Amino acid sequence: MKLRLNKKVLLLAMTSTLGLCGCGIESEVEEVNSVKFEYLADSPENYYENDLISYDEVLAKTLPENEETFDNGYIISDGDFVKATDTVNIRKYANTESEKIDLLGIGTSAKYLGEENGFYKIEYLDKVGYVSNDYSYVYNREHINGEVVKNVCFTKDTTLYDDYMESKAVIPKNEMGHVYEDLVDSYLVEADGVVGYVDKVNTVDLTGRYAVIDISDQQAVVYDDVTPIFEAPTVTGRPSSPTPEGYFQINSKGYNYYLGGDPRHFTDVMLKFKGNCGFHCAENSVNEKGKKHGWRPESDFGTNIYLTHGSAGCCNLRHEDALEIDKLLEVGTPVLVKR
Repeated sequence: MKLRLNKKVLLLAMTSTLGLCGCGIESEVEEVNSVKFEYLADSPENYYENDLISYDEVLAKTLPENEETFDNGYIISDGDFVKATDTVNIRKYANTESEKIDLLGIGTSAKYLGEENGFYKIEYLDKVGYVSNDYSYVYNREHINGEVVKNVCFTKDTTLYDDYMESKAVIPKNEMGHVYEDLVDSYLVEADGVVGYVDKVNTVDLTGRYAVIDISDQQAVVYDDVTPIFEAPTVTGRPSSPTPEGYFQINSKGYNYYLGGDPRHFTDVMLKFKGNCGFHCAENSVNEKGKKHGWRPESDFGTNIYLTHGSAGCCNLRHEDALEIDKLLEVGTPVLVKR
């Protein structure tokens, strides 16, 4: 097995120290940036039975100073979760005749509690129920104990690999990735709750000021490079008129008018990024001039109400959040809408 060239378990060509030269172990040497790396034909722990050097000593010599390994906390498992592949009913019991207690939106994750009769038992929004495994799957959610060096979005459905180039997951187009290591032709990323390597050619850098709308989480976040500077709960489009996914820009800003001419839908601010879809206030409130407007209670925002009573495609915001986003985003600011 040929080890992947990265920061994990690389055996440097320290043949004089390790006593590997001439011992009959099949290997190959590659020169990268004038540094020679030796790849063993199998896992390195198989070759130290003669006690010349321990496997732990090999790791200590080959890992950069202060680097952490998978075993001591570099990659952290958050536990098992269930992700919906389509919007699916959450039922009180594990059968199709049971009472529906909620919905789990497509791409949304919930804590995995077990399996029964073709259903996954989950915990979602403080409710415990069951979803059919025909419309969901179990995965182990992970994150990296380290610093993000950049954020990217995926320009196509992209395979994410483990250290041995085995596929771990397919990251959907328009998903956001947090990059922890910038390698020659790939990134080590956390994306969609999975950690691994992706090809750079399938990504575009997210730099400067930009906004991300996460449909599954019902959140809008404004970033400066890798740092989130503002977060707000949202209500996005209902399934019959979803908020368009993709990579856009703010193309216009408007103020003090009725959406679609409907007198009930007065808005103080509208920031469009795709056709007539954009950020706007929708909270039932009174503005600074005493104008009553909006139709949504504050309790709608950041919940899964969008699955039954979502917008016509816009990103609805609370009144104060809409005013703040208007200050932060200019015409031309990138907007990533992802599931």
